[in-house]
Amino acid sequence: MRTQEQSQIKFLWTLAMIQIIIVGIFFLLGRYDDSSNPKNVNSKHGIERLKYNLNAYPLGVDIFMMLFGGFGYLMTFLKKYGLGAVGLTMIITAVVTEFTVIVIGLTHINSDFVIEVEFITLVEAGVTATSVLITFGALIGKVNPLQMLVIGIIECIIITLNMYLGYKILGANDVGGAILIHTFGAYFGLAVSLALRNQKVELSFNLEEPRYTSDITSLLGTVFLWVFWPSFNGILAVEDARLRCYINTYLSLCSSTVATFVISGLLGNKKFCPEDVQNATLAGGVMVGATADMVLQPYGACLAGTLAGIVSTIGFKYITPVIHRHLRIHDTCGVHNLHGLPGIMSGLSSVLVVLLASEDSYGANLYKMFPLCAPLEGTHALKVLQQQLPELEGGEGRSVGFQALVQLLTLGATLLIAIVSGLVVGIFISIQKLFDTIPDEELFDDDLFWNMPDHDDVGYPERNAGYRRKSRSRSMFNPGLAPEMELNRKMSIVSIGHLNPSFTIN
Repeated sequence: MRTQEQSQIKFLWTLAMIQIIIVGIFFLLGRYDDSSNPKNVNSKHGIERLKYNLNAYPLGVDIFMMLFGGFGYLMTFLKKYGLGAVGLTMIITAVVTEFTVIVIGLTHINSDFVIEVEFITLVEAGVTATSVLITFGALIGKVNPLQMLVIGIIECIIITLNMYLGYKILGANDVGGAILIHTFGAYFGLAVSLALRNQKVELSFNLEEPRYTSDITSLLGTVFLWVFWPSFNGILAVEDARLRCYINTYLSLCSSTVATFVISGLLGNKKFCPEDVQNATLAGGVMVGATADMVLQPYGACLAGTLAGIVSTIGFKYITPVIHRHLRIHDTCGVHNLHGLPGIMSGLSSVLVVLLASEDSYGANLYKMFPLCAPLEGTHALKVLQQQLPELEGGEGRSVGFQALVQLLTLGATLLIAIVSGLVVGIFISIQKLFDTIPDEELFDDDLFWNMPDHDDVGYPERNAGYRRKSRSRSMFNPGLAPEMELNRKMSIVSIGHLNPSFTIN
């Protein structure tokens, strides 16, 4: 019996019970909203919601393509974890989306104690699943499906409450979720990884590396994410703000791509590192996430993307090894560099952009962009603005300075909640008797959970562990990072060398 058979039994029954619970809750409480209810669709509210949901559908398709195709294939870089990368991405996205629809619905339940489900609710739930997939990126290959299922269910509850705090209570502007989605998911995952710091990942060092074909499939995921990212940043925006999301995001992505190739080549002895191109090129999408609907101007979007590409690439080369060396936080996909650091920079940049906002640059639309900055209901100032924007509602009369402070508070609160809750969840899923954790010498291996072909050389002869290149941050066991781990690595290769003299120590 393989070591993970027991965990798989627990996973399958837990997943089945969760699905039964979800179906039961939908049966008792879930109903169509007016936009899809044939009895109410012709009402004024039904017509408005129908139009909104139909307009959101193309963007929703783009977002789910990002989740299933983009994130799934991006994480296929490990040479023996391609099935796990795409397969677990599918089940995580599916179950977390279903469950989050219920969690979101409970925060908006109506007076009849009914959860109204519309298409945009599914998209919002999928956006929440993005945070769980980011967390999965930090942990991929080191946790079993049971652990990841529990992480996903708990995290989607916490992140939904954190989004409610950020969007509804504090009134933060984060149209693309750079703060509330990307930053949260990255640091939640890193905190879980910190709780798993006693794992001896070096014992599976020979599997924590790519092969030529896995790097290509990972790059395919990059392309999916790159193309569809503007839809992710623009789904919550409307009218001209949504168009600015598209423009700013694409400009920022172009700039981060250029910056990544330049810095990767300079740091890689004039050769490009696949890991950089697979990840840092996307940092521009995260960087403008909190400000994509604001007036950045083209030069601002390009500057933001360039900075994100530089910082992300440098992060893969230098920052991740330092974090691992001093804190023993193992970040399999490098989510800290793609989602964490750019997310923090996006939050900080939103403070500056909000401070610079004025009626000179936005006109009366300033108060549609920052609705809580609108004058109080019944004031003369609001009546004057309503002559230009009849649909404008009264706000709290916030100053842009106070709104900028809210942006900063939201970033700080998100980091605190993500790290603390991630540590607690990480400690919980480390309990061996409950979760039958993966042995340290069997990490990053699909063979534990999938029926594998008898021969898997994909047309290329296997090279020995000493010869094959390892990516910068994904392999933490090179000279200068952790000397005792490097010694263990060499001793392992020497022991293998007794059986196969062709092995050499790199």
